[in-house]
Amino acid sequence: MGLPFDLEDVVGVALADLLRRVGLILACVLGSSFLICLSAGMVGAVADLDPSFLWEALGSAPVLVLVPVVSAWGMVYIPALLAVGFYFVKSDDPTLRGYLIFTAVLGVLMLLGGGDLDLSSGVVLLVFAGFLGGLWWLGLWWRNRQAVLGEQHLIEVAAENQQRRDALREAYGTDIPDRDYVVEEE
Repeated sequence: MGLPFDLEDVVGVALADLLRRVGLILACVLGSSFLICLSAGMVGAVADLDPSFLWEALGSAPVLVLVPVVSAWGMVYIPALLAVGFYFVKSDDPTLRGYLIFTAVLGVLMLLGGGDLDLSSGVVLLVFAGFLGGLWWLGLWWRNRQAVLGEQHLIEVAAENQQRRDALREAYGTDIPDRDYVVEEE
C-alpha cells in the first residue's frame, strides 16, 4: 500500500493552506480570463472558419484580467476581485460552488469591460456557461472519486489491521478487540 502525497507533510499545515488559498484566487481570476478568451476564440473560429483566431484569443487571456479595471466596469470589477480574495482567504472551506460563482461573475465582467457588445457576446456567454457547467461536472466527479479512494484506503487499512490481529492471535493465543469495549458473551 503506497502512501499518498500530502502537501501538509512537506511544507506544513499553515503554509499548505496558504498555498491552496492563493492558488484558488489565481485559478479563479486567471481561469475566468482563460475561459472567456477560449469562449470568444471558439466563437470567432467557428464564425470566421479560421482556427488561428482561437490562438490569438488565448494569447490575450493574461491581458484581459486588467482590461475591466481601466473601463467603466472597473467600479464593479475591483470590488468583485476583492470579494474573491476575501472569500478564499476568510472562508473555512472554499467550495466548488463559490469558485464557479466568482469565476462566472469575473468572466462576465471581463466580457463587459473588454469592449464591443454585439450578438456574438451572447454566444460567447453561452459557450462560457457551457465551460462552467463542464467544470461543475468535473468538480463533482473529482469529489466522488476522492470519496471512493478514501473508502478504498480505509478498507485496505481495516484488512491490514485484521491480518495483524490474526497474526497476534496465532502467535500469542490472545484476541485483540476492534472496539474500546468488550461485549461479554453469555
